[in-house]
Amino acid sequence: MTEVNREQLSTRLHALNASQQSIEGTANWCLFFSSGARSVVAVWDDELVRAPASQRMSYLYLANHILQEGKKKGREFAEAFATCIAKAIREVLRGSDDKTRKSVERLINVWDERRVFGSQLIKILKDTVTKAKPAPTARPEADAAVSNSHPHKALEGISDSVSEAAAAGGRSST
Repeated sequence: MTEVNREQLSTRLHALNASQQSIEGTANWCLFFSSGARSVVAVWDDELVRAPASQRMSYLYLANHILQEGKKKGREFAEAFATCIAKAIREVLRGSDDKTRKSVERLINVWDERRVFGSQLIKILKDTVTKAKPAPTARPEADAAVSNSHPHKALEGISDSVSEAAAAGGRSST
């Protein structure tokens, strides 16, 4: 079969959205290059990191479709995705909301039920979701306190560590 054209795949990935048509069309195009599964997945992995956070879940949906349909052709895509899927999930979950977290958990459960990946990798993926820190939630009173005392921290957002930092404020660092 023909080797995947990196530029063409990158263009397709940039246009990817969460619609079924977009996912299926891109997946079918990728599946054509099953003999070059590692190349396809390498481009997918590179582009996922560069993609805006709002588009990253679509990359996981694409991977899911490729994995499900690719099983019919062999294990090439499963083996290729196994090398980078945990890192990709961490990237998708970084700063994500609860809805995204639940979507990722559903995908992992599907992969577990359908035995797309081995049990060890599934455990790693589930642990990845468990360990991912949720996006900070806005707390108006905390926002005001932080912006009054440290304007640069207000821009970074509120995290769970703000209260820990406040509690440690009385300790000397010398």
